[in-house]
Amino acid sequence: MRVGRMAGGDLRLEPCDDGTRVGRSRAAHARARGLGRAPESIVERGLKELVRANFFSEAIQDADWIIEAIHEDVVAKQKLLVAIEQEAGDDALISSSSSGLPPSEIFGRMRRLDRCLVTHR
Repeated sequence: MRVGRMAGGDLRLEPCDDGTRVGRSRAAHARARGLGRAPESIVERGLKELVRANFFSEAIQDADWIIEAIHEDVVAKQKLLVAIEQEAGDDALISSSSSGLPPSEIFGRMRRLDRCLVTHR
């Protein structure tokens, strides 16, 4: 699985026990190490497998899951998500990490709501 994270920090790909990879920011890696959630070897392996892109379209064109993680501004999120939807593959899952905005507002300008969800911990 190729995971892309747009805006809000560097992408880190972390292998999971089931063989998939989860996108995490540099801060999330530091928290995972500090909380004992990810052994150093897993973190280092994830960093070595990091895939970088030079262009927006290149970063998401083959992604299975795209995570929007910008500031809590509904208009900015809507604009970014519309741009993501235009470049993403037909089967790509598109999620927002919003903690306070309703999904109906975040995804208000999207054409395909069947592949949209909010993921926040």
